Amino acid sequence: MMGPLGAITSPTPALYTIPAGRPFLKDLIRPLMDFYAEDPVAIADLTLFLPNRRAVRSVSKIFYDIALEKKMSPDAVFLPRLRALGDVDEEDLLFTGGAPPDIFDLNPAADPQDRRFILAHLVAKKRAQEGKGVYWPSILQAADELASLLDSFHLEDVPLTSLENLVPPDVVENAAEHWQQSLEFLSIITTYWPDIMAEKGWMEPAARQQALIRGLTQIIVDEAKSRPVIVAGSLGTVRATGELMAAVARSPMGAVVLPGLDKDLDEKAWTEIDPPHPQALFRERLRRDFKGLSRQEITLWPHTDENSSKEGNARRAFLSLALRPAKATDDWYARFQDFCATERITAATKGFHLIAADTEEEEASLVALRIREALEVPEKTIMLVSPDRQLCRRVTEKLLGWQIEVDDTGGVPVGGTYRGTFLRNAAQWLSDPLNPGLLLTLLKHDLCQLGLAKSVMSANISEIDKALRGPQYWTDTEGLFDRLSPQISEDAMKVITTLFSWGEEFWSSLDLRDKIFAHISLCERLADNTQMTGAERLWRYEDGEQLALILNGILKSDVLPEDNNTSVYAKLFEALLGQGVVR
Repeated sequence: MMGPLGAITSPTPALYTIPAGRPFLKDLIRPLMDFYAEDPVAIADLTLFLPNRRAVRSVSKIFYDIALEKKMSPDAVFLPRLRALGDVDEEDLLFTGGAPPDIFDLNPAADPQDRRFILAHLVAKKRAQEGKGVYWPSILQAADELASLLDSFHLEDVPLTSLENLVPPDVVENAAEHWQQSLEFLSIITTYWPDIMAEKGWMEPAARQQALIRGLTQIIVDEAKSRPVIVAGSLGTVRATGELMAAVARSPMGAVVLPGLDKDLDEKAWTEIDPPHPQALFRERLRRDFKGLSRQEITLWPHTDENSSKEGNARRAFLSLALRPAKATDDWYARFQDFCATERITAATKGFHLIAADTEEEEASLVALRIREALEVPEKTIMLVSPDRQLCRRVTEKLLGWQIEVDDTGGVPVGGTYRGTFLRNAAQWLSDPLNPGLLLTLLKHDLCQLGLAKSVMSANISEIDKALRGPQYWTDTEGLFDRLSPQISEDAMKVITTLFSWGEEFWSSLDLRDKIFAHISLCERLADNTQMTGAERLWRYEDGEQLALILNGILKSDVLPEDNNTSVYAKLFEALLGQGVVR
């Protein structure tokens, strides 16, 4: 019995696409609701895999919105089983059932912080052997690069030993010195790392995720024999995910929906596609996972043609032409002339604007202004899409100046959040306590109140700010106090003396772990106000919770960097926070 989706799942492989420029999730869900219109309860038998939890949340709302459009009762909307493909773990396999028993015998994934710090120690040891200086902030960055390399090897199922054979020996002998040094440096993960993993009883996180996805693949293939399964929106960038998609597409009741495959690109250009062309991923998937399946065998998802506009079709064709691979541009001018002759260029560029900015600051101001203009129209929405993270952050800050809060899906670096900035300001002052600029930056942060009312703290800071203006001639704490004491009130002076007395615990600590504890303790005490404790203010909301997780992981580690140098603590603390983001 094929069920409502019989026509969708019957091709082998059942592979579909929704063109670029279309609202992917809405186009995906609307036909599904139509297929199950006569028996809406049956949709609960469908399993729908989406790339991540964000997509899962969005789909739930889309089902609700379409139900309202169709004048269905929102209380009677049935959903398929929604799963996030990018977050597979043992609980998913237990919930699904039918997993191979050995999948639950996998070694635990390496602790992220310990893994990072152990790699950093290996890098430090290597540099010391080479007679180079050990600067821990840069060493942690090198460890992150090694961890990223390890992940990429495991995600593509490439053995680490292949690094040794990456270049023939005769080429290495004659290669530039820096290449030989690079290979020697990478011996850290080929010579030492496998033994460390075995000793710890760890498994690489990426390799473990691959194993879990392959276990899930076996379950899904069995499931798709009797109930429908759809994988939608995934690019299959991970080897195991690509294999899963191929298995689902070939299953009796499975289907895969790709986002934005270019079916109109001619074969000559298609064969010349290489990374970083946006279609390179699809070409690789079809070649590797679908045994060279032709694009012509991939059909449009139902009703996509009906919903596509003239402008949308023309714009896709225009962008396909503009992104044509370099090796297939010999007739590009003629193709562009033909495109213009059909007058599709007008439809393709409808609404396009070209704005030239002289500086990055001006560019961000112009973008922010256009966003503000759009939002002045009731019910109108707008999206900024850019690979430039710095531009996105500048635009976000400018919009906040107009009290416009935006959802930055790329996230904010954890050290650049409201609470992350406070912790970093404190670290910078602790590293250089006599610097008046760093002192005022810390005191002026909104979280810094020392248990005082906001108005009282502001008045004290104003006095301290005026007194510190002018040339700096003090070389110790006593000299700083002598400068301030005659010019500020007793209350303002108490703020300064209290701050320095609380910093003593940090400066007297001889161990990095103790310094971090003292740093955190200082921030909690500084964040006290008349309504809440500093701990309550510091570790709340998304940024505080994320920082608490990171710092707890750091403090629990037994392999912290061996560096208690106060002068470099601020740089080291930033490096310890890592590259995490708060979304």
